Amino acid sequence: MGKFQVTLRELAFSWVAEALRQTPKGNSFGCVLIEHIQYLDDIGSLLTPSSLQVFASAQKLAKMDGPLGSADPFFAIHHKLPHQTRPVLLHRSEVQHKNLNPVFQPFVLNVADIGGLDAPFTVGMYDWDANGGFDTIGVVLFHSQ
Repeated sequence: MGKFQVTLRELAFSWVAEALRQTPKGNSFGCVLIEHIQYLDDIGSLLTPSSLQVFASAQKLAKMDGPLGSADPFFAIHHKLPHQTRPVLLHRSEVQHKNLNPVFQPFVLNVADIGGLDAPFTVGMYDWDANGGFDTIGVVLFHSQ
C-alpha cells in the first residue's frame, strides 16, 4: 500500500496529492487529493484550531469492476486512539458511483478527534459493492515525522 508522511498542520498550509498503490503488482492506480483545508476558527487567538473543513477528490482510480468497468469509490479516515487496539472511524465519504475521478463533498474534521494537528491517521480509498462489501483501492498513512 502507499505510504506518505504528512501532518494535518502541513496539509492546512499546502496542496498535497499522494499516489495510492496496490502492492501485489506495484502499479500506481491514481491519487487521492487534498485540494484545500480551511480552518473553521479564527486562529489569530488560538494556538490550535478546533476543526478543519476538508475538500478531497481522487483521480485516475483503478477500474475495480472489470477491465471495461468503472469503480464506485468512497474513502474513510481512521485514527487509533491511545490505549485502544482498533482504529476509530472519523469520517466516511459518500459513494461516487461509476466514477474514476470523484470529487467528494467537503467535510469537517475535528482536530481533537484525531488527537491534534500532528497525530497519525489513515485514509483508505475503497470500491463499494452492491452486496454490501467493498474492495480496497489503496491506503495512505498520514503521520508526524
